[in-house]
Amino acid sequence: SMAGQGGGGGEGAQGAVGGSRRDVEKQGKTTKQDEDDVVKRDMLSTLVMLLTNKHSAELYDRQVKTLMRISKAYSDGFFIADIHKLVQIFKHVGGRVDQGMTEFVEPLCDLLNICSKPFVKQIASEEYRNFDSLSEIVQVICSFISSKIPEIQLSAAAAMIAYSTTDEGLPASISFRNQILESSSAIENIGQVFQRGELDKKVLLQLLQLLLELSRRNELAAQISQQNCLEYAVEALLHGFKSHICVISVEILWNCMENVPSAAERLGTKRTADVFAQVITDLLKEGYRSQDKELRNELLLVLHYLAEKDKIHEFFIANGFLETLLTTSSASESEVRNDVKSSVLTSSSEDFEMKRTMMHIICLLSENPACMDRIKQHHSFIPGLVLHLDERYVNHLARKKFSRQQQRQLQIECLSSLVILVPKFPDLFIQLGGLAIILQFLSEQSEESLRSGCLRLLIQCAKLPGFQEELGGKAVAMMISLVKEQSMHPFHIRQDALSVLARLCENCPANQNIVSALEGLDALIENIEWTVEETIRMEPMSLTAVDAVWCIVCGNRENERLFEQKGGLEALVLLLDKCPRFLQFLVVSCMCQLVENQGLLEQLRTLREPVANKAVTHLLIRLWREEEDYILQEERKELEIRGVNLRREEDMRSGELVEHLTLKNLHTKIHSLLVKLGFDTARDELDTEEKKKLFQIEKYLQAHEATLWQAFNKELAEEGIRPVTPDRRILERRVDENMAAQEELEEQLENMDAQHEAGEQEELRQFFQQIHQEELARKNTVKRVSQALPTSTRTKIIVDSHKSQIYPPLIATTRGLEEKTNDGRGSRTERKDNVEEFLRDSATSKLVASRPTSARPKSGKSVEGSQTPAGAGVNAAIALRAS
Repeated sequence: SMAGQGGGGGEGAQGAVGGSRRDVEKQGKTTKQDEDDVVKRDMLSTLVMLLTNKHSAELYDRQVKTLMRISKAYSDGFFIADIHKLVQIFKHVGGRVDQGMTEFVEPLCDLLNICSKPFVKQIASEEYRNFDSLSEIVQVICSFISSKIPEIQLSAAAAMIAYSTTDEGLPASISFRNQILESSSAIENIGQVFQRGELDKKVLLQLLQLLLELSRRNELAAQISQQNCLEYAVEALLHGFKSHICVISVEILWNCMENVPSAAERLGTKRTADVFAQVITDLLKEGYRSQDKELRNELLLVLHYLAEKDKIHEFFIANGFLETLLTTSSASESEVRNDVKSSVLTSSSEDFEMKRTMMHIICLLSENPACMDRIKQHHSFIPGLVLHLDERYVNHLARKKFSRQQQRQLQIECLSSLVILVPKFPDLFIQLGGLAIILQFLSEQSEESLRSGCLRLLIQCAKLPGFQEELGGKAVAMMISLVKEQSMHPFHIRQDALSVLARLCENCPANQNIVSALEGLDALIENIEWTVEETIRMEPMSLTAVDAVWCIVCGNRENERLFEQKGGLEALVLLLDKCPRFLQFLVVSCMCQLVENQGLLEQLRTLREPVANKAVTHLLIRLWREEEDYILQEERKELEIRGVNLRREEDMRSGELVEHLTLKNLHTKIHSLLVKLGFDTARDELDTEEKKKLFQIEKYLQAHEATLWQAFNKELAEEGIRPVTPDRRILERRVDENMAAQEELEEQLENMDAQHEAGEQEELRQFFQQIHQEELARKNTVKRVSQALPTSTRTKIIVDSHKSQIYPPLIATTRGLEEKTNDGRGSRTERKDNVEEFLRDSATSKLVASRPTSARPKSGKSVEGSQTPAGAGVNAAIALRAS
C-alpha cells in the first residue's frame, strides 16, 4: 500500500515536472521574440540618431551598414508602431539620394521592397488607431515614384501596388485604406513622371500597373482623369498590340470610362481617334491569335464609350475609320469585293461579338449628320441589316455560317439598329421593301424577343410620314389579333402591339375605320382597367390603352358612337377613380376630347361615381382636392428634405406659369372638363363644402388670368419697358377687372358660408320645435286619459292601467262608446259587440299573441283549444269589460 502510494506520487511528480518544462519553453520563446523586437526598435532608433545627429550625420558608411542590417532584420515587414521612425528614415535617405549619394540607392530600394509586405500589427485595431501615420508613410512612398532613378521608381510603384491590392490580387475593399490612397499623391506623381517623357519600358509598365489598380475605384479613377493620365494611356497603345503595355492601357481606359462619365468627354480629341483607328486597323489585319481578338473587342468597347459623346464623331470620318467599321461589319453580306481578312469573318464568339459591337458603334455615330450620310451611301451596311430579316435569304452564306442562337442574337441586333437608323432614311427603307419584310418576319416568328424587336421597329415606322398608308390594313389586323389573344401572348407583346395600333391610327381615318370594322374597340375597352398588376409595372397597360383611345376614337364619329354603346366612357370613369396621379392627366385630357361629341357628353352627365353613387362632378371635385393636397405635400417635402421653398405661382414668370398650369397641374384639365359638363349639372346633389369648391373651380381661370397679367407687368418693369398709353390702360383695366373678380369670389364664398350657417340654424330650430310639439302632445294625451278614467276602486284603476298598456285601441274604442252612452246615443250591447269585433280582428290577434303573459292554463290548452297562451288574458279582459 505504501509502495503503491509512493509510485503514484512519483508519476504525479513526473507529470508536473513535464508540464512546467513546456511552459518554460513557451515562455522562453516569447521572451526571445520580445527581445528581438526590442533589438529591432533599438536599431531603428540608432539609425534615426545617426541620420539626425550633427556628429554622425556624415558617417555615411555606418548609416548604409545600419540600413542593410535593418533590411535583414525586418524581412517580414515593419511594425505599425515604428512607422513614425520609418518616415524620418525615408526622408533623410531620400534627401541623400537626391544629393547624388548613390550608395544609398540600394538600401532605399530594400526598405521600399519591405514596405511591399503588409505592416505587422501587434493588436487587431492598430491600423485604425494609426491612420495618420499610415497616411504619412504612404505619402512618403508615393513621393519616390517621381524619382529620376528607375530602380527607386520601380520599388516605390511595387510597394504602392501591393498596398492597393489584397492577398488574392483583388482591389483592397477596406474603407480606411481607400481613404489613405485618395489622400495620397500617387496619381499626381505619376502624372509628373509622364510629363517628363522618355520613360524606361519597365518603369512605364510598373506605373501603368499601379494606375490599373487605382482605376478600379471611382474616386481614384476621377483623379486619374483630372491629372490627364488617360492621354498617356492612349499613347501607350502605340507600343503595339502584342506588348503587355497595350493590354494594361486598355484596361485602364475601360475602368475610367466606366467609373467616370466625363472621362470620355476629355478624350474626345483627334489624337485619340487616330490612335484607336491605327491600333484597331492593325489588329484587323494582323491579329490572328485569340488574345489579339479579345484585345480588339476590348478596344471596340472602349471606343463605344467614346462614341457616346458627339465630340469625336467627326474625326472618324476624316481618318476613314467609319468606312472601316461599315465595310468590316457588312463584309459577309456584301456582294462587292473588299480587302477584309477572312480571319475576322468567322463564326467564333470573338468575331461575332466584334460584328455586334461595330453595329452598336455605327448607330452611335449616326447621330452626326455627316456620318449618317456616309452610312446611308454605303453599299452593303443597310441592305445587310435587312438581309438577316428577310426569309427569302435563309440559305445565304452570311446567315448559314452562324449557329441558330447566333442568328437569333444577330437578328435582334439588326432590329435594334434599324429602330435607330430607319427614322433617318425612311425612303431607303421603303425602297428595300423593309416594311413588307418586317411584317412577314413578325407573322412567322414565335419567339418573344424577336417579336418585341419587330414591334419596337414598327412603333418607330408608324410615326413616319407615309408609313401609315404603306402598312395599311394588314398591319392593323395583325396588331388587333395580338392584342385580343391574351392567353397566347405575354403582356409586353400585347402592350407594344397596342402602341403600334395607336400610332397607325393617329390622324389616319382609314386605319381608324378598319379598327371599328374588325371590332377592335372591344379589345381596347377591355384594357382600360386599373388592376393590382398595374401598380408594379413601369408602364401600365391602361396608359397605353388610353393613348390608343385618343388616337383611334377621338374625332372619328363612328368610333365615338361605338365607344358610347360599348361602355367605353364608363370604363374611363372607373379608371379615373382608381388610377394614380400621373395617369389622371391623360385620362382627363382624353375625356375632354371625347365630350366634344354631344352624345358622349350627355352620357357623361348621367354616369354615376362607382363608390358614392354620385355624379361625375363629385369625382372631379375629389380629384381637385387631392391635387391640392399633393401640391402642399410637395412643398413640405422640398422644405424638409432640401430646405428649399418651391416657387409659388405668384412668383413665377409668365412663361413658367403657363407651363406650370398646362403641363404640371391637374387643376387646369379638371376645370376644362367641368366647363364641358356644366357647373350646374349636379349642383343640387352637392353639400355646402362641395358647392364652395365647385364655385372656386368655376372662377379658377379668372383668378389665374389676374396672376398672369401681374406677371406681365412685373416682367415689363424689370426689363425697363414702358407700354404706350393705350396698352398701359388695357393692362391696368385687365388687372383691375381680375382683382374685382377675385374680391367678388371671396365675397360670394362668405355669403355661401353665411347661408349655410343660417340653414343649419333653421334646421336646428325646426328640430327643437318638433321635440316641443311632441312633448306637448304627450302631455295632452296623458291629461285627456287621466280625465276620462271613471271613479272606481283601486283594483279597477290598476287593471285599466294594465289594459291601456296592452290594448290601447281597445281603450280608445271603449271610451268612444262610453261617450255615446253618456250622451244617450249608445247602449251596453253595442259596446259589447264592438269589443268582440275588435278582439276577433286578425291584427289584434297577432298583437295579443306577440305580448308575453304569465297566465297559462293548467291543462296546457286555451279556452277555445286554438288560442295562444295569452288567450286566458284576452278572455279575462272580455269578461271584465262585459261586467
